[in-house]
Amino acid sequence: LDGESMAEAIDQQTLQPDELRRLLGQICGALEASHRVGLVHRDLKPENIWIARPPHGESYVKLLDFGIAKLLDPTRTNLTQTGAVLGTPLFMAPEQCLGRSVDARTYVYALGVILYRIFTGRYPFTGTVITELVYQHVTEAPPPPSRHREMPPDLERIILDCLAKDPAARPQSARVLCERLEVALATWSEASAGARCEHHRGNHHREHELEQQHAEATHLAHEPARGVVGIWHQ
Repeated sequence: LDGESMAEAIDQQTLQPDELRRLLGQICGALEASHRVGLVHRDLKPENIWIARPPHGESYVKLLDFGIAKLLDPTRTNLTQTGAVLGTPLFMAPEQCLGRSVDARTYVYALGVILYRIFTGRYPFTGTVITELVYQHVTEAPPPPSRHREMPPDLERIILDCLAKDPAARPQSARVLCERLEVALATWSEASAGARCEHHRGNHHREHELEQQHAEATHLAHEPARGVVGIWHQ
C-alpha cells in the first residue's frame, strides 16, 4: 500500500489536525475490534501503524505486526499470568515491563506514549539502556506534555491518564479513550484552524504593507529627478 508509517508522518510533521483526529479514531476502533476477538497488541508503536494513502479517497490506518499479540483466555482472567517481557521498551506499560498480565489497558498506555510523541515531539521516558526505561515506566511520573509544547488542558489530561501506572486509573478501553479524544481533538482542531487563519491574515497584511512600501519607494525614487530638472531649467 502506498503511504507511510505513523513514525515517518510524526517525524516529517505531515499530519494535519483533521486527518490526525480521524486516524486516531481509526486506531482506537481497530484496537477495540481486536480486543473483542480476544487479542491485545503488545507492540503498539508508530512504526507498526501504517497510514495508507490511496490515489483517490482519504487516508486510513492499518495496524501491523500482531506477531506478539496476546490471546486472552476469558477462563483465566483471574489468574496471574507471567512470562517473557515482550514489546518495544519505549512504549511498554508498567505491567508489561514486569511480565504481568496484560489487557486492553496495556495498549491504552502505549497509545498514551504515541500521543505524547505526536503532540510534544518527544517521548515521556528516554534512556540509554532497557533497564533505565523499564525503571522509569514502572516508577517515575512523566513530565507534563505542556512543559514541551503548548496544548489544551483536556488533551494533556487524557495523555497523562493514559500513562497512569495503575491500569485502573487509565481509560479502560480504546472506545472510552476514543470518546474523550474526539471531544479534546475537536477543540484542538478548531484552535489550530483559527491559528492558521490568523497566520494567513497576518501574512496577507504583511504582503500588502510590503507592496505599499514598494510603491512608495518607487514614487520617491522619481521625485529627486524631477526636482533636479526643475532647478536646471531655472
